[in-house]
Amino acid sequence: MPSISYIEPPGSNRTAETELLAYRLRQQTLVAEFGHYAVRSAEIDALLQRATELCAQGVDARFAKALEWLPQENRLLVRAGVGWAEGVVGTATIGADRETPAGFALQTGQPVICNHLAQETRFRTPRLLLDHGVKRAINVVVRGLEKGQPFGILAVDSPFEGRFDEADIAFVQGFANLLGVAIERIRVKEERDSAAAHLHLERNRLRAVLDALPVGVLIADKAGRVVDSNAFVARIWGGASPLQEHLGDYGRYKAWWGDTGRPVAADEWPLARAIRHGEISVGKVLDIERFDGTRGTILKSAAPVRDAEGRIVGGVVAIQDLTERRQMEAALRESEESIRLIIESVRDYAIFTLDTTGRIASWNAGAAAVFGWPEAEIIGQSAAVLFTPEDRQARVLESELDRTFEQGRAASERWLLRKDGSGIFVSETVRPLHDTNGRVRGAVKVAQDETERRKTEDALRRSEENFRTLANSIPQLAWMANADGWIFWYNDRWFAYTGTTLEQMEGWGWRKVHHPEHVDGVVERITRAWQTGEPWEDTFPLRGKDGKYRWFLSRALPIRDNEGHVVRWFGTNTDVTEQREAEERQALLTRELSHRVKNSLALVACSACRPETPSTKKCAAPSKMPRRALTRSRGSTTIYGNAMR
Repeated sequence: MPSISYIEPPGSNRTAETELLAYRLRQQTLVAEFGHYAVRSAEIDALLQRATELCAQGVDARFAKALEWLPQENRLLVRAGVGWAEGVVGTATIGADRETPAGFALQTGQPVICNHLAQETRFRTPRLLLDHGVKRAINVVVRGLEKGQPFGILAVDSPFEGRFDEADIAFVQGFANLLGVAIERIRVKEERDSAAAHLHLERNRLRAVLDALPVGVLIADKAGRVVDSNAFVARIWGGASPLQEHLGDYGRYKAWWGDTGRPVAADEWPLARAIRHGEISVGKVLDIERFDGTRGTILKSAAPVRDAEGRIVGGVVAIQDLTERRQMEAALRESEESIRLIIESVRDYAIFTLDTTGRIASWNAGAAAVFGWPEAEIIGQSAAVLFTPEDRQARVLESELDRTFEQGRAASERWLLRKDGSGIFVSETVRPLHDTNGRVRGAVKVAQDETERRKTEDALRRSEENFRTLANSIPQLAWMANADGWIFWYNDRWFAYTGTTLEQMEGWGWRKVHHPEHVDGVVERITRAWQTGEPWEDTFPLRGKDGKYRWFLSRALPIRDNEGHVVRWFGTNTDVTEQREAEERQALLTRELSHRVKNSLALVACSACRPETPSTKKCAAPSKMPRRALTRSRGSTTIYGNAMR
């Protein structure tokens, strides 16, 4: 790191005009030096470090820092800097809200200059600056040419008295502008390098996919030359396939159309037609003679490959051995039969199909159990018989089918009717059914009886309403937060005491009514409770709507689910101001009484131990003094005991 000289701002020994000129000239030289460096730099960290070093030199500041904005945390990380204590760079963070100079600049998007941080009212001075004795600062936003979120903040900080001016802002902003452009250039290069690496990776993945596919894939260029193929092509054709030089070579393949038995001409192959005419062929069945002399049947599909302008630059063909397909079809038929048996055995779900008009076409045993309709009675009826009169009038069934056919799915929760007319709350999903040609031929509906869950949810809602009513009736302030501590509800007493609204208090807004001397400690302790799930207890002052603070004993307990996870917090704030004041008065009285008792006992001891002299013999009542002192001592002791009780 180059050495940096720290001197007072211009105006001490030389004439102001000469000194200022030299000062600005040095700034211009540093900007030019950094511009040259930024063009060549390929590492963001080195770029940021150099910027802070030159900025500090340019304004004779002891400290400079480059802050990177962390949007998810809404914090500014000291990513580079000069002059700071060990352990600050790369670790320390500053708030990115308007409460700090850097956060204020970030949020407003404007440079922020402050020559008297101690007198600043727009924001508070962060602990980092206080610890380093910073008295004035400049903060400017670092952003690139493209619109979007900024990188962060470039700042210079000085512990000396003096003034930064508009020219100093322009100097630091010049560095920030160069930084933004350079960072954007580096990131673009990184993205480009990443894209190239990604392209290479994708090519390797394509190769891996081709080799792993259970079908043969063959790729040809515009002239028909085979440029790539996977291992399955050779396997399907019974040996290494010939690599054609042009489309005319396709005649070397021997094949016959599966439906007519006519030989396939060279220009009739699906790949040839895709390249020459742009045709897409799907599922062409061909009988072939493999290269090893055996016969077989294949299924071919082909499509042209086009460039960005839509010109045909080649073609791709997929080849599947029909034997495998027939095996798959048999397996599919077996699977369909298994599914049918499974559906028939399911009792917890109602599964039935509808035609396009909404009439019931099939009805499983689960549907009969859920709705009470035997299959023989419900088949052929409109599914509207399951809907409530209100939903039938609103044509809900028709709307549900329209949404299913248009969007591919419809889901809902609603009350339906059993055969006996009783209500049943169900969660249902409807999906379209297609024939082999892709045409919609109906829909399948799966419904689950959720009546008990709905009743439980209704009971839970009523319970929560009762709880909130109860919470509003207790004398304490009360609130609820979710698992991570976001407070979303306060009782009416909270708003009555603080004079605030939910919009002001929700989340972490409650910090606004805490005493500035206590709020940081409260936040630290309650955050630890949020994180550990341990009960929380604390005592601190809260500001009322009259602006006065009162002391509250605050407690919060976690509410857990059946698995022991914290799902909510419930907290209360109990006013203990009078109790604290009484305790303070009692403590004061206790100290006073203790002092008096000690004095009285000392007097008794002194009198009891006095030796007899001729003068004391002449005293009319020498023994009355210790008795009176003892009486006073006993009286004080009695008062002390009563006070303690």
